[in-house]
Amino acid sequence: RIEFAEYLATKANKIGAAAAVLAQVIEDQDDQVSNKHKAWLRLCDLCCQAPSKVDCINVDAVIRGGLRRFTHDCGLLWCKLADFYIRSGAFEMARDVYEEAVNSVMSVKDFSIVFDKYAKFEEALLAAKIQAADDDDVDDDEVHDLDLRLARLEELIKRRPLLLSAVILRQNPHNVAEWLARAKIYEDNNEDAKALETYADAVKSVDPIQAVNGRSHSLWLALADFYIRRNHFEVDARVVLREATKQSFRTVDDLASVFCFWIERELSFGHYDEALEIARDAVLRPLTEYSAASQLSKKKRKHNDENSEIKAISIQARLARTSTKVWGLYLDLEESLGGSLSVTRAAYDRALELKVASPQMIINYAHLLIEKNYFEDGFRVYERGIALLEPAFVTHLWLNYARDLVTRFSNTKKERIRDFFERCLTKIEAAPFERKAPGHVQPEHAALLFLEYASFEEKHIIRRAMSIYERAARYVSERCSDSVAPTLPLKSWFLYCKKIEIN
Repeated sequence: RIEFAEYLATKANKIGAAAAVLAQVIEDQDDQVSNKHKAWLRLCDLCCQAPSKVDCINVDAVIRGGLRRFTHDCGLLWCKLADFYIRSGAFEMARDVYEEAVNSVMSVKDFSIVFDKYAKFEEALLAAKIQAADDDDVDDDEVHDLDLRLARLEELIKRRPLLLSAVILRQNPHNVAEWLARAKIYEDNNEDAKALETYADAVKSVDPIQAVNGRSHSLWLALADFYIRRNHFEVDARVVLREATKQSFRTVDDLASVFCFWIERELSFGHYDEALEIARDAVLRPLTEYSAASQLSKKKRKHNDENSEIKAISIQARLARTSTKVWGLYLDLEESLGGSLSVTRAAYDRALELKVASPQMIINYAHLLIEKNYFEDGFRVYERGIALLEPAFVTHLWLNYARDLVTRFSNTKKERIRDFFERCLTKIEAAPFERKAPGHVQPEHAALLFLEYASFEEKHIIRRAMSIYERAARYVSERCSDSVAPTLPLKSWFLYCKKIEIN
């Protein structure tokens, strides 16, 4: 039947009859989908070629039916519908079709097809008006109409980035980067109200778990920064950031970034007390939620659910227990702004209890106590940190601990210092050789501890110092390779020989 319709259209010049045959093919339930698709496209072509000869068919309804059924050809079908109205002389209807199309297509390919046709349509109308104006005298109304059509074309071209952005967001409303790009377009055009509306739509639309091309927390931070750049920090930006801290982000680090951003902005405006309170609110949460999660976890472990405890507690509670980033910022603020040593010590102790303290936090805590003349308490902090961390992460602790011990007891408790160095070096030498193995200590870091020990002994027993230099050279020679600190063994032996020559 499709071949018969083709014959009627091309040979017999009976376009109306051909259209009727194709319509029957489309409505026939027994025909294959491929035949219907071919018939639909051909029917659209006939309707567009000679709209006056297919008045027996509702062309608009036919093509829109194709749009619903053959979604992979949406761009082409929209253009055919607009072309039908253009050939019928209904230019405003054609423009409405193009507008509907660019605001409804779901793929960039279809959008490109429709937008290009739409732009050419506006250009053709404008060219025709200009040609008519050149041929005849024009009055003020016609000049105004010409200006209007030119402005319409310029506005269409200006809208292209926003229309394309809308297509991408219709494909996936959880595209973080596209939401940010869309808001920036409005900001660059000085359309703050629409930019704000875009940010608001973004934080409502993006699911943190489904977010792609970025993390959902960046939308909240961008919205807060939008208010800050317009000097609306104390009211609007704070409301946004407070609401952001209540969201269930994908990871703890996302929420930590929100808290850190908020705290840093408070500090930049000189709101030190507010910054400290926000940091306290982030990490000093009651542990009741953990207790409930633990009970749930015990029940679910019977069903081999190893992650039940993590799933049972909120992201906010997990941040209070696991975020080194927020804890580090909080401890710095507590130490510099809190004013009370007892409160600061309690904060550091809690970080150690939760095993969230980094090596630098432990060093800062120990230095704080030593500066306040709590020497033994500071040394105990070092011991707690060494027991808490793996050997691969405690090299800096050992070095700082050793220097503080030497500074304090260099002339009074030499054996205590020697015992400490020997204990550290025994652990270093017992660490695995493989670089990726758990507990591996980097040779270049271990060498610093050897040198610290030898430097101490040079002031007391030269023979012992020489043996430590030799021990260090042998250690790095065994542990280093062509890819790992290749020059360190040579430097170590050179230093050993130089010390022998001097002494």
